Amino acid sequence: MSRKTKLIRWTLNAAAIEFGCSVKTLAGQIKEYGILCGDDDKWSTSQICQAIFDSSYEQRTRLVREQADFKARENALGRGEVVNVDEFAARLKVPLEAMKLCVIGSLNISQSEKDEILLALADLWRAVFDDKAPTNPKAREALKAAKAKS
Repeated sequence: MSRKTKLIRWTLNAAAIEFGCSVKTLAGQIKEYGILCGDDDKWSTSQICQAIFDSSYEQRTRLVREQADFKARENALGRGEVVNVDEFAARLKVPLEAMKLCVIGSLNISQSEKDEILLALADLWRAVFDDKAPTNPKAREALKAAKAKS
């Protein structure tokens, strides 16, 4: 005795109600996955599940990856393998300010030389912490020499 199974076909409204999501969300996921409706303008249960659950799986996977990346950064910081850029910059501000005051207070350097040194220091700061290439020729030379030494 053969039994014929009736296939369930879903409209967006019926599927959204049954699966507890908004029509807009479901339509967006169907479109995102490129799922096409049948000739009857409806979708199979399998297609609806793909749209709803594949999206949820991807979101959970993305969240788990983000959490793992965050924990890896935390662990690397704890082991001293990397440094926090904001903390590092804050620690360098005092010595940099002291260097600037030494240059400004120096009696053996002309004002134009002081200005040039201060511009080079500012340019080096931007190169290191803002990831911008130095525009000042002396800063470029100093950075190149420092990289060659390390």
